[in-house]
Amino acid sequence: MRILPHTDPFLRTKAKPVEKITPEVLENIEKMLRLMHEDGGVGLAATQVGWNARVFVMNDRSSRERWMDMVWVNPRLKLGVETVLSTEGCLSVKDENDELIYGKVLRSSRVTITGVGLSRADRGPREGKLCFLALKKHDEDPVQGSMHECDWEFESGVEWPGGPVKLGPFIVQHETDHLNGVIFTDKLVRA
Repeated sequence: MRILPHTDPFLRTKAKPVEKITPEVLENIEKMLRLMHEDGGVGLAATQVGWNARVFVMNDRSSRERWMDMVWVNPRLKLGVETVLSTEGCLSVKDENDELIYGKVLRSSRVTITGVGLSRADRGPREGKLCFLALKKHDEDPVQGSMHECDWEFESGVEWPGGPVKLGPFIVQHETDHLNGVIFTDKLVRA
Protein backbone atom coordinates (compact mmCIF):
# COMPACT_ATOMS: atom_id res chain seq x y z
CA MET A 1 0.00 0.00 0.00
CA ARG A 2 1.30 3.44 -0.96
CA ILE A 3 -0.03 6.99 -1.18
CA LEU A 4 -1.10 7.84 -4.71
CA PRO A 5 0.01 11.13 -6.29
CA HIS A 6 -2.63 13.72 -7.25
CA THR A 7 -2.18 12.83 -10.92
CA ASP A 8 -3.48 9.27 -10.37
CA PRO A 9 -7.03 8.96 -11.78
CA PHE A 10 -8.04 6.67 -8.91
CA LEU A 11 -8.22 9.77 -6.69
CA ARG A 12 -11.32 10.77 -8.68
CA THR A 13 -13.12 7.57 -7.60
CA LYS A 14 -16.31 7.91 -5.57
CA ALA A 15 -15.65 5.31 -2.87
CA LYS A 16 -18.01 2.42 -2.15
CA PRO A 17 -19.57 1.90 1.30
CA VAL A 18 -18.09 -0.77 3.57
CA GLU A 19 -20.65 -3.51 4.21
CA LYS A 20 -18.88 -5.21 7.11
CA ILE A 21 -15.73 -4.74 9.14
CA THR A 22 -13.60 -7.75 8.33
CA PRO A 23 -10.01 -8.67 9.25
CA GLU A 24 -8.99 -7.41 5.78
CA VAL A 25 -10.69 -4.04 6.40
CA LEU A 26 -8.91 -3.68 9.76
CA GLU A 27 -5.59 -4.67 8.18
CA ASN A 28 -6.01 -1.97 5.51
CA ILE A 29 -6.94 0.58 8.19
CA GLU A 30 -3.78 -0.27 10.18
CA LYS A 31 -1.68 0.15 7.02
CA MET A 32 -3.31 3.52 6.37
CA LEU A 33 -2.62 4.67 9.93
CA ARG A 34 1.01 3.60 9.59
CA LEU A 35 1.37 5.50 6.28
CA MET A 36 -0.30 8.60 7.72
CA HIS A 37 2.09 8.64 10.71
CA GLU A 38 5.18 7.86 8.60
CA ASP A 39 4.41 10.76 6.26
CA GLY A 40 3.55 13.15 9.11
CA GLY A 41 -0.04 13.60 7.98
CA VAL A 42 -3.17 14.32 10.01
CA GLY A 43 -5.54 12.36 7.77
CA LEU A 44 -5.63 9.83 4.94
CA ALA A 45 -8.54 8.54 2.85
CA ALA A 46 -8.81 5.03 1.44
CA THR A 47 -8.94 6.34 -2.12
CA GLN A 48 -5.52 7.95 -1.57
CA VAL A 49 -4.02 4.47 -1.21
CA GLY A 50 -5.96 2.82 -4.03
CA TRP A 51 -8.61 1.20 -1.82
CA ASN A 52 -12.20 1.68 -3.00
CA ALA A 53 -13.85 2.02 0.42
CA ARG A 54 -15.58 4.84 2.32
CA VAL A 55 -12.93 4.92 5.07
CA PHE A 56 -10.57 7.57 6.34
CA VAL A 57 -8.13 7.80 9.24
CA MET A 58 -7.14 10.89 11.18
CA ASN A 59 -5.20 12.12 14.19
CA ASP A 60 -5.67 15.74 15.26
CA ARG A 61 -2.85 15.82 17.79
CA SER A 62 0.42 17.62 17.47
CA SER A 63 2.00 14.85 19.57
CA ARG A 64 0.63 12.22 17.14
CA GLU A 65 -0.10 9.87 20.01
CA ARG A 66 -1.38 6.69 18.40
CA TRP A 67 -4.10 6.29 21.02
CA MET A 68 -5.70 9.42 19.53
CA ASP A 69 -6.03 7.80 16.10
CA MET A 70 -9.60 7.92 14.78
CA VAL A 71 -11.11 5.96 11.92
CA TRP A 72 -14.37 6.74 10.13
CA VAL A 73 -16.20 4.17 8.05
CA ASN A 74 -19.09 5.26 5.79
CA PRO A 75 -18.99 8.87 7.05
CA ARG A 76 -21.83 11.32 6.48
CA LEU A 77 -21.35 14.99 7.33
CA LYS A 78 -23.62 17.73 8.57
CA LEU A 79 -21.83 21.04 8.07
CA GLY A 80 -22.25 24.07 10.29
CA VAL A 81 -23.15 27.41 8.71
CA GLU A 82 -20.09 29.39 9.84
CA THR A 83 -17.16 29.09 7.45
CA VAL A 84 -13.48 29.98 7.67
CA LEU A 85 -10.50 29.83 5.34
CA SER A 86 -8.47 26.72 6.05
CA THR A 87 -4.85 26.39 4.93
CA GLU A 88 -4.54 22.82 3.74
CA GLY A 89 -2.01 20.43 2.32
CA CYS A 90 -2.42 16.85 1.18
CA LEU A 91 -0.20 13.78 1.27
CA SER A 92 -1.16 13.17 -2.39
CA VAL A 93 -0.37 16.72 -3.55
CA LYS A 94 3.38 17.31 -3.53
CA ASP A 95 5.83 19.23 -5.68
CA GLU A 96 8.81 17.81 -7.59
CA ASN A 97 10.88 17.91 -4.35
CA ASP A 98 8.29 15.74 -2.56
CA GLU A 99 7.17 18.73 -0.45
CA LEU A 100 3.50 19.32 0.36
CA ILE A 101 1.74 22.02 -1.62
CA TYR A 102 -0.59 24.21 0.47
CA GLY A 103 -3.58 26.32 -0.40
CA LYS A 104 -6.62 28.02 1.14
CA VAL A 105 -10.04 26.35 1.11
CA LEU A 106 -13.35 27.62 2.52
CA ARG A 107 -14.57 25.10 5.13
CA SER A 108 -17.23 24.90 7.85
CA SER A 109 -15.76 25.49 11.31
CA ARG A 110 -18.18 22.97 12.86
CA VAL A 111 -19.00 19.51 11.53
CA THR A 112 -21.08 16.65 12.88
CA ILE A 113 -20.03 13.31 11.44
CA THR A 114 -22.21 10.22 11.51
CA GLY A 115 -20.70 6.84 10.71
CA VAL A 116 -18.88 3.92 12.20
CA GLY A 117 -16.16 5.48 14.33
CA LEU A 118 -13.18 3.56 15.66
CA SER A 119 -10.41 4.61 18.01
CA ARG A 120 -7.71 2.85 19.99
CA ALA A 121 -8.68 1.55 23.41
CA ASP A 122 -6.47 3.15 26.06
CA ARG A 123 -7.38 0.54 28.68
CA GLY A 124 -9.01 -2.82 29.23
CA PRO A 125 -8.68 -6.14 27.43
CA ARG A 126 -8.39 -4.51 23.99
CA GLU A 127 -5.83 -1.86 24.98
CA GLY A 128 -4.05 -0.51 21.89
CA LYS A 129 -6.54 -2.14 19.51
CA LEU A 130 -9.21 -0.43 17.44
CA CYS A 131 -12.64 -0.33 19.10
CA PHE A 132 -16.01 1.29 18.37
CA LEU A 133 -16.41 4.91 19.50
CA ALA A 134 -20.15 4.25 19.97
CA LEU A 135 -19.57 1.82 22.81
CA LYS A 136 -18.69 2.97 26.30
CA LYS A 137 -16.77 -0.24 26.95
CA HIS A 138 -13.77 -1.05 24.79
CA ASP A 139 -14.32 -4.78 24.84
CA GLU A 140 -16.02 -5.65 21.55
CA ASP A 141 -13.89 -6.77 18.65
CA PRO A 142 -15.00 -4.83 15.52
CA VAL A 143 -14.58 -8.02 13.45
CA GLN A 144 -17.59 -9.55 15.20
CA GLY A 145 -19.63 -8.05 12.40
CA SER A 146 -21.48 -5.26 14.16
CA MET A 147 -21.50 -1.81 12.58
CA HIS A 148 -22.06 0.52 15.55
CA GLU A 149 -22.67 4.04 14.25
CA CYS A 150 -22.24 7.19 16.28
CA ASP A 151 -22.32 10.96 15.90
CA TRP A 152 -19.26 13.05 16.71
CA GLU A 153 -18.94 16.80 16.60
CA PHE A 154 -15.77 18.58 15.59
CA GLU A 155 -15.36 22.29 16.20
CA SER A 156 -12.27 24.35 15.53
CA GLY A 157 -10.41 25.41 18.68
CA VAL A 158 -12.45 23.34 21.20
CA GLU A 159 -10.54 21.88 24.14
CA TRP A 160 -10.37 18.10 24.53
CA PRO A 161 -8.51 16.30 27.29
CA GLY A 162 -4.87 16.78 26.42
CA GLY A 163 -5.16 20.01 24.47
CA PRO A 164 -7.02 21.98 21.81
CA VAL A 165 -8.41 20.45 18.65
CA LYS A 166 -7.98 22.92 15.82
CA LEU A 167 -7.96 20.89 12.64
CA GLY A 168 -10.71 18.33 13.29
CA PRO A 169 -13.52 19.86 11.22
CA PHE A 170 -11.14 20.59 8.35
CA ILE A 171 -9.60 17.09 8.35
CA VAL A 172 -13.05 15.48 8.32
CA GLN A 173 -14.20 17.60 5.36
CA HIS A 174 -10.91 17.17 3.46
CA GLU A 175 -10.89 13.37 3.82
CA THR A 176 -14.61 13.02 3.03
CA ASP A 177 -13.99 15.05 -0.12
CA HIS A 178 -11.40 12.43 -1.13
CA LEU A 179 -14.02 9.70 -0.67
CA ASN A 180 -16.21 11.64 -3.12
CA GLY A 181 -13.43 11.96 -5.71
CA VAL A 182 -12.60 15.59 -4.84
CA ILE A 183 -9.09 16.91 -4.17
CA PHE A 184 -8.60 20.09 -2.10
CA THR A 185 -7.03 21.83 -5.09
CA ASP A 186 -10.46 21.66 -6.77
CA LYS A 187 -11.76 24.01 -4.05
CA LEU A 188 -8.90 26.49 -3.76
CA VAL A 189 -9.91 30.06 -2.99
CA ARG A 190 -8.04 32.44 -5.25
CA ALA A 191 -6.72 35.63 -3.64
